[in-house]
Amino acid sequence: MNSNYMVKNIDDFYSYFVEECNFVHKDTGMYSKYIVDKDIGDGYLEKISFNSGIEICIIDLRLKKSLGFKYQMDKMPMEINYVVSGNVFNEVDDLGELNLSSDKMSIFFRDTMKGTMKFVEGRHIRYITIMAEDTFVNSNMSNSKEYSKIFKDKSQGFYKYLTEPIRPSSELKYIFKQMLECDFSNAVKALYLQSKSIEALSHVIEKKFIRSNASENNLYLDKASKASLDKARNIIEDNLSSPLSIAELSESVGLNQYKLKKSFKQQYNMTIFAYVKQQRMMKAMELLKEGELNVSEVAYEIGYINISHFSRNFKNVYGKNPKDFQFGL
Repeated sequence: MNSNYMVKNIDDFYSYFVEECNFVHKDTGMYSKYIVDKDIGDGYLEKISFNSGIEICIIDLRLKKSLGFKYQMDKMPMEINYVVSGNVFNEVDDLGELNLSSDKMSIFFRDTMKGTMKFVEGRHIRYITIMAEDTFVNSNMSNSKEYSKIFKDKSQGFYKYLTEPIRPSSELKYIFKQMLECDFSNAVKALYLQSKSIEALSHVIEKKFIRSNASENNLYLDKASKASLDKARNIIEDNLSSPLSIAELSESVGLNQYKLKKSFKQQYNMTIFAYVKQQRMMKAMELLKEGELNVSEVAYEIGYINISHFSRNFKNVYGKNPKDFQFGL
């Protein structure tokens, strides 16, 4: 495929797959589907556009041949990119390689970007992008005090830093999962996906822009510290039934207890204790939905000995006790 193809705007992105890769384009109102040519692989790209200035792109590809193009974009929309599985290779001219792998996201909110993007053969690539044009950001943020302070100069280093791949928060990950698993009919699905897109954008603007700029007492987190926090988060998620103490976690990731607690809250907007509780409740919800374990077994699976305590915490989060939730009452 033509890796020298130049993408200068969002429309060029879709034109590349039609003109250079022979994808079949099908249009049904606000939905556009681009189906992979059989010689290249299987799968599709789906574009959903809303009058509000929001656009969603869902990609599900299994390629026999790698595809790639160059891009040089001005006046870019705000983008949230999340890779569910596979890899998306992205080399940005002023930042180097910023490749997205499974369960990683990046945020593009810059005036201009130039680089190369590549989708590699032999992998199942599942990928979702939420784009918000300036019309959406301006109409919803221009009257706020934070707007002029935070969004005035999108060329500054803070916005370059945002494009670096990171793991999404649990809240964002759950929103992406809801969007990808939505099985509503088209008309209702559009309404649902738009509301979830706004929820994701609101989360990112609040947590990554407003709070990051408002705090003057944040610790400086270099790449090594961020890697240690990522490791801490993985350890927590892998040990929900028997969580490590702060001291044990601190020793495992190589951060002192003060820096671990403060930087964890700074990075993920919650304490380690709150994160353990949140992850336990999300795991409990998944297990209850699967229906293979009863309520007591689910409680033990995520580390609760007291069933009443588990039921009370679950109801506080989801508004139903576990038994009613499991049986759809």
